[in-house]
Amino acid sequence: EVPEARHWFHWGLRMFVAFYPWWGGPDGGSAENAAYLTGMALFPSLLNAELIKNATGIDIMQHPWFKGNPYYIIYAHPPGSWRSQFGDAGQQWRPNHNLMVPMTRYAIAFDNPYAQTYALAVGRQPNTFEAYLLYFLTAAQPAPPAPRPLSELPKARAFYDVGVVFMHSHLGEPDKNVMF
Repeated sequence: EVPEARHWFHWGLRMFVAFYPWWGGPDGGSAENAAYLTGMALFPSLLNAELIKNATGIDIMQHPWFKGNPYYIIYAHPPGSWRSQFGDAGQQWRPNHNLMVPMTRYAIAFDNPYAQTYALAVGRQPNTFEAYLLYFLTAAQPAPPAPRPLSELPKARAFYDVGVVFMHSHLGEPDKNVMF
């Protein structure tokens, strides 16, 4: 209805795409820390990516951050383990069931067997909202890859984009793992 709206949309979309995602770089790290990423930012980032792709054809998930992000999640908050305490969210918590949907999406999008292992390890029967998101984010997609053990991954990984290194003694075995 407003002639300028088309210009506003194109300008806003260019700015959004140029700076998105804004909390990390190609390593996939989160400057917002693991708590904010997994608790508040991950679902909206995937939904925004799908919305923009469906509306404009621009596939934001091709940004290297998305491909590296599953590894940040794996190393910062291994399945069944305490999450990293970097950042201002000091409360520790063990469950990471809310990560089943995004990690399933990552497994499919990047043929990432470790993201699939993570999704299966933390999976649960999703509630109605999560079930909708799982369907929305994985419909008309190929099947996820076969899972591979997290123990195949290196015991440490640096996320230079946000300035952290995570080290594990037994990644994927929460009862044995020591994280630093």
